[in-house]
Amino acid sequence: MRGLPNKFSASCSYYKPLTMETSWPADPPEMPYQTVPFYTLAQAGGCLWVAGGDGLYVIAAARPITLRKMPPFKQIDGVDISFGMPGLAVVRTDIDAPVSLGGGAPLLVAR
Repeated sequence: MRGLPNKFSASCSYYKPLTMETSWPADPPEMPYQTVPFYTLAQAGGCLWVAGGDGLYVIAAARPITLRKMPPFKQIDGVDISFGMPGLAVVRTDIDAPVSLGGGAPLLVAR
């Protein structure tokens, strides 16, 4: 999303094919039929972190985008949460769970 006064537009700056392959091309020349859903974006440790349906993406200046596995979660007062990433809390929700094969949307909160 890009915002200007009284105007908003959406454009695709990055996408990843929805695949089980461990090696995948970033931004293949042709948009695939299915792509990984991205849920939230947060800044921590000088990087942008994106919660995707298949893990956490780290975006840093002058470096390739990297994918990390979701950290382990603990249940605290009925909430699945992880403090396993420096500067971030990752919360597992049931948002989108009825239509998501992964069971819901992870949310990122900068600490």
